[in-house]
Amino acid sequence: MPFIQMQRKIPFLWQRAVKKCKNAATCAPHVTRYRCLYLLLCGAMLLASCRYSGEWRTANAVTYDGRQHFGLSFPDYLSEEKEHKLNKTAPVQYCNYFRNFYAIADDTLTESNYRQIAAGETARLFALLNEVQQTDTQSLVINGLPAFMAGMAGNVGNKDLNERIYYRLVFIQGTARVYRLTMWVWDKNREKYVADMDKIAGSFKEIH
Repeated sequence: MPFIQMQRKIPFLWQRAVKKCKNAATCAPHVTRYRCLYLLLCGAMLLASCRYSGEWRTANAVTYDGRQHFGLSFPDYLSEEKEHKLNKTAPVQYCNYFRNFYAIADDTLTESNYRQIAAGETARLFALLNEVQQTDTQSLVINGLPAFMAGMAGNVGNKDLNERIYYRLVFIQGTARVYRLTMWVWDKNREKYVADMDKIAGSFKEIH
């Protein structure tokens, strides 16, 4: 049954149960059966609404100086964070607050190459985390552009609220600039999302 039709059907079933109950002493089991059906259908609708198609969509953005366009693809379970809650300035921000998966991308105009930028950025993040561990590094070529990936996990928060976070940083050498892609999830979910992180990074394109 289509989702909209199911929504219309549920109130009808509930009204039907109420109309049949003319005697309060005898209608309880009858209403209970319909109530169970009602709750089951509501649960089915909730599960259906949380399903994702598995499709990927492309987000196109402009560099800070307005001279270059670039694009990245994201799975449909990540939504654009239009209020810039993840970063005040990054032109690309996607997340899923329920899954605790976040991604931002921007660029920096620099005479330094991507390796130098990567070394500085990873060192800064390393200093901010507690019990930090560098998990992996890799040299990449993304759509013809040299790139470098670094992964690290560390604790964020205080003694009352503390969570171990996995970060995946990707630095891509562009034209007169370096692009930066930062993704993070709870470390306990790392294996679940690392393949999608790689796919997001591999989708990067500098648009001429």
